[in-house]
Amino acid sequence: MNANSFTWVISLLLASSCGSGSTPSMNADSMRVEPDVGIPPRDNLGGEQEQDARGHDANDDSNSECGDCSSGSICVDGQACQPVVCATSLDCPVDSVCHPVLGICVACVTSSDCGPGTTCGPDSECHVFGGSCVSDKDCQAVDMLCDFEQGICVECLNSAACPNDHYCLERYCVPDICSPGDSHCQGQVVMTCSESGSSWNELLCAPEEYCKEGTCYPFICQPHAKWCEESSFMECSGDGRFVLSEQDCATLDMYCTSAGCQDKPCESGQVWCLDMHTAASCSTDGLQRSMPVRPT
Repeated sequence: MNANSFTWVISLLLASSCGSGSTPSMNADSMRVEPDVGIPPRDNLGGEQEQDARGHDANDDSNSECGDCSSGSICVDGQACQPVVCATSLDCPVDSVCHPVLGICVACVTSSDCGPGTTCGPDSECHVFGGSCVSDKDCQAVDMLCDFEQGICVECLNSAACPNDHYCLERYCVPDICSPGDSHCQGQVVMTCSESGSSWNELLCAPEEYCKEGTCYPFICQPHAKWCEESSFMECSGDGRFVLSEQDCATLDMYCTSAGCQDKPCESGQVWCLDMHTAASCSTDGLQRSMPVRPT
């Protein structure tokens, strides 16, 4: 499985959309025309509810919002289809198998998991095999194109041949990994969906920036910084995104320092001697002012 194939299948685990269904496909070498052998369901132990072939509760009518979940997925809370985590195929719903690398239930791992006239695609779904060809005319009846290099009918040669919400992967039309243009943050990295919907593009924010809602923003302040703005003591958050605290020292009859609000050292107008040669006075803001005594 190449990197694109692996990325696509990983997206099955993250996605919670419903009803995908199989899409046609074609790989002559991997096609197998033996009857499909389903894996029997496990015994219903522990009083669990009975499930149908799609993993739905057999007597539950609340699955309408899920539609028809794809093989290997079940309807969760009547809202969304999600893949089933598995250790072996015995953990999977009927007509699905356990992917040995991803640890989730899928429609197929190899073409031997698919029925006659179908083959397993890179999306781990069974696709229709279009047959051999020497011309596009040979493939029109199955709504495919001729891959002249392989001499077989394929779903696509590029993404232009696929529906709007699919892209071309290894001659198969497979569902988009993401919606083109969508973006989100993954730590300090902006993840943006490519125009084709086939991959995520990564952009690392600068050291003095942070990522929010798929965009890099400059720090509001230096992380953990403490400073004074006039009489107010300010403290920055650890991630630099906002001012964590702001305290107006003047309202407490105190003054601001880099360590926080401090008591004023003296009363306004007070005068005293520091030593025989130095006098001190208190300014109107309550801060000490020293001055030399006039020589006698």
